Amino acid sequence: MLNLTSGLSTDFGGGVRLDLSFDYAKDDFQGYWGTPIIPASVARNPTGLVNDARGWVFDRALERTNYNVTDNVFRSDSVIGRAKLTWRASEAITLRNEFYYYKSDRRWKNAEVYTFNTGANLMDRSLVQIDHDHTLVGNRLDLTHRG
Repeated sequence: MLNLTSGLSTDFGGGVRLDLSFDYAKDDFQGYWGTPIIPASVARNPTGLVNDARGWVFDRALERTNYNVTDNVFRSDSVIGRAKLTWRASEAITLRNEFYYYKSDRRWKNAEVYTFNTGANLMDRSLVQIDHDHTLVGNRLDLTHRG
């Protein structure tokens, strides 16, 4: 995981100000979504930490077991850049222009839901795969009058 954030603000005088910002994030890790609860009747080492209306409990014997798929992927790269130019023409009037750029590439493949199947005495898993590449470029111009 890597996260970088930077910013620069410059006042040019005459009511003109430039604000620049840049953010970068990179994630790549193995997913673990916790230990599911199971019926107390099949738990080898049940605890009272979790106990739902069905009588399902947290089993300490499963606490180090990762039920995620072995080829899971959690990867993302994101970049956000902004440039905002502000001109305060008077106490009442402000003109602002903001340019922005956003790019994010994400890959997720994992089992996000683990449910104990009482009929088979096995853990059922759901497979989720998400791939998205987003790019957004925009510009916003606004004029504000206070009065």
